[in-house]
Amino acid sequence: MLTGQKVYIYDFAGDAWSTQSTSSPPANYGSRSGSVLDHDTNVIFTLPTGGGGMYQLDMNSITKTATGDAVAWEAVTNPSFETNDYRTTMAQASNHISRFSDSSQDRS
Repeated sequence: MLTGQKVYIYDFAGDAWSTQSTSSPPANYGSRSGSVLDHDTNVIFTLPTGGGGMYQLDMNSITKTATGDAVAWEAVTNPSFETNDYRTTMAQASNHISRFSDSSQDRS
C-alpha cells in the first residue's frame, strides 16, 4: 500500500507488515493518483492528479522489511496529456507503462 509519505510492505515469509518512510513526496499526491511497481527494477512509478509530472520511488534498498532511512521520490518527466480531474489506473508492460483514465474530458 502507498500513501505518498509512507509505503506499507508485507513480508510473506515473516507474515508481518512494516512501514517505509519516504521523503519529497509529490505535492499533489492523492487518492486519485495512479501507481505501478515495476517488478524487474523494484521501482514504483506514480502519476499524481492535479497537474505535475511522473515520479519514481526506487525500492531496491528494501528486500523484505522497511529500513530506517527514508527513500526519496524523484521527478521523472511531465506527461504530454492533461492530468487534472481524472481517476487513473496504470499498468506495467514489458517496456512501457500504460495509463487508463475515466475522465470524460480525456480524449487522448
